[in-house]
Amino acid sequence: MTDRRTIDDDLRRIARWGDPGQVPELPDRSPPACYAAIETRSSRSRVLVVAALVVAILASSAMLSLRKSSAPVAAAQGTWRHMANSPLSPRVNPAGLWTGSELLVFGGSTVDERPLLDGAAYTSKTDSWRKLAPFPFEGAGLWRDGLPVWTGSEALFFIRVAPLQSGTGTRDWDMVAYDPKGDRWRRVLEARFTEPREDVLVPNSPVPLHLPWAAAWIEGSLVIVGGHPDAGSHVWVKMNIGDKSWGPTVPLPDSGPNFRATLMATDGRRMLSSDDGIFVADRDVPAFLIHPSAGSVARVPLPQKPSRRYLNSTGSRLAAAGGRFVHIGAISRIERPGDLRRTAYVLNPASARWRRATPPPDSPVLPSAALVGTPYGIFLLGGLEGGAGGLEWDGATAVAADLELRRWSKLRRPPIDLHRVGHVAVWTGHEILVWGGSNDSGNMPRAKVLPFRDGARYRIP
Repeated sequence: MTDRRTIDDDLRRIARWGDPGQVPELPDRSPPACYAAIETRSSRSRVLVVAALVVAILASSAMLSLRKSSAPVAAAQGTWRHMANSPLSPRVNPAGLWTGSELLVFGGSTVDERPLLDGAAYTSKTDSWRKLAPFPFEGAGLWRDGLPVWTGSEALFFIRVAPLQSGTGTRDWDMVAYDPKGDRWRRVLEARFTEPREDVLVPNSPVPLHLPWAAAWIEGSLVIVGGHPDAGSHVWVKMNIGDKSWGPTVPLPDSGPNFRATLMATDGRRMLSSDDGIFVADRDVPAFLIHPSAGSVARVPLPQKPSRRYLNSTGSRLAAAGGRFVHIGAISRIERPGDLRRTAYVLNPASARWRRATPPPDSPVLPSAALVGTPYGIFLLGGLEGGAGGLEWDGATAVAADLELRRWSKLRRPPIDLHRVGHVAVWTGHEILVWGGSNDSGNMPRAKVLPFRDGARYRIP
């Protein structure tokens, strides 16, 4: 036993320690031998218990990793449902966008390329359609699939204008707006040009670009990427829809006259614009990251050097999700052009660098599928398989990946035929809506071309 005087002495020493790093040793008062034996056995028991816990944790982690690698990604565990029958005729390449309460489908063409300028709206809550008011203006169809943009109150569409007799109207276009609440249309602007010589276009209205390739609504302004009438290059510019005023044009550095900004994705703050042939040809085809609030544009370098061994192919797609941009494409060797393989890349806007990711599974290439980004994963839906010499595969795709594009999983079988191209696929915030399209991509022989007017809904749990 320890007496009270010894305890008091120890307490006085503790009070005089001061700096915790300078702690003197207390006098040796070893416990009896029986206590030491008990302590030794206790220490050994604790070591054995800790070792057992470590083994259990490692085993559980291994099982979880194995289960995670074999389990489908969360986005692939949703369910499909039919959409109600649409009042629209079957069509290819209609413009489609989500307003927050409705899917607007407008325009497109028949399978024999006859333009259509009617539309309808689909409400998810009631699984019902309504026809849009008749289009009140003249037009020759959608300009580049309409470049649909939702401003928060109106849907904007770009319309081709019938060519003039002089042949100078081939690049004329209109921008129109549809108000869903009032079910009415208005013309926002007319872009008309004259061509005094072959390589120059002169605008007849205050429009700073003649060839709009991509458009997006970013922080209260319409942002358009297009060809500059006389600079032989491409620019981006902001437009104020309210007073129809234009901001300064910002060149896309080294874009050149042959750049085709056919791919575009936006995360609501930035726009990524690129050529369809990115990554895969023997030329340095860039992508451009546009930051409208800063008035800047950055040229995004390729993830690898261009190679003369590869050809680019059709079917490249861009999407934005999870603060990143995703590119899905395909390449083929020059000596074996029919031997196509898929590619996948992820772009972090902060670093403006591409990272190679896991490509979609199954067959070698999937032209013209729809790529949809959601907060829960990346979806690749539809498309037609094809190859050299008229070869065909019947492997339409319905797959999903995690946001980092590390793993892909097949979705459950959809209730509609997804062997289609030129279809609408939009994310509503709760589900993906797929509608329309055709079973013909225009470059593969088919016994019968089938346009579609049906649709399906995919809800993520």
